[in-house]
Amino acid sequence: QFATFSFDGFIEQFYPPLCRGARVVLRGNSVWDTATFYEQILRHGISVADLPSAYWHLFALDCAAAGPRNYGQLRQIHVGGEAMSVEGLRHWQAAGLGAVRLLNTYGPTEATVVSSTLECSNLDLDSLSEHGIPIGRALPGRRMYGMDKDLCAAAIGTVGELYIGGATGQARAYHQRAALTAERFVPDPFSCAGERLYRTGDLVRHRADGNIEYVGRSDHQVKIRGFRVEPGEIETCLQRCEGVREAVVIAVDAATGKQLVGYVVPTESASAAGDGALHEVLRAHLKAHLPAYMTPGQLVILARLPLTPNGKLDRKASPL
Repeated sequence: QFATFSFDGFIEQFYPPLCRGARVVLRGNSVWDTATFYEQILRHGISVADLPSAYWHLFALDCAAAGPRNYGQLRQIHVGGEAMSVEGLRHWQAAGLGAVRLLNTYGPTEATVVSSTLECSNLDLDSLSEHGIPIGRALPGRRMYGMDKDLCAAAIGTVGELYIGGATGQARAYHQRAALTAERFVPDPFSCAGERLYRTGDLVRHRADGNIEYVGRSDHQVKIRGFRVEPGEIETCLQRCEGVREAVVIAVDAATGKQLVGYVVPTESASAAGDGALHEVLRAHLKAHLPAYMTPGQLVILARLPLTPNGKLDRKASPL
């Protein structure tokens, strides 16, 4: 049981296993480090785990570093809450964990909760676009559309905002918040039965193979010197740099407008070499792979990224 009791994911992590006769291992109040999680897998015979993307990325990285080892009865892991990183999947495959079924899950609370899945156990990394790992296809009973501002379906390969509908699993409204309800739960233009769609705020692209690519958040994209930038693309570039364990990029207000700041957690070897050396490596790597307007104005080295009690990246915590 990784999620706290107040989190939406708690319901699907706690009750379905008990209904099927399984035993639930409770995590407790503090987030385990990845070494403790591995010990718990062996000690309790954990077979299925549901992990937030940021935590799974660290677990995959440490599994790759540890090399081949026993994972007990572990047979399936679900990853969700944030975009699944390509680098995490690269580490997962390098660790030889192809036998463990790996599912990328997507869904907002208002769609209660998972709306689509993609099996990633043996996904071909060369088949992925610059936007990374798709969020898969809609589950039975769900409908997912990428649409423009006029609620017209976006063509295959074109970016649109994601709307979710379906007869089951859809919330009805926000409690005592009529204006927000009207903004987010809109009439379904493809239904004659008065159904509604939930407007997610996520930007997606439908691929020709039927899978949906997550492009980013409509409220996370920023303009830097007149260019529209998706910070997630810069994070992916940083994660591919030698000596980087974790990375996150945010936009902050500065005297000259929005400025990008990159926060990096180094590997042990890079940390031992000193922050100055890592800064030089990062700058050279970014210059070689990104245009100048996408290069963060500041790079900050941290011992660790702040996580919420549910193991998700806490973007509101200092110093982020």
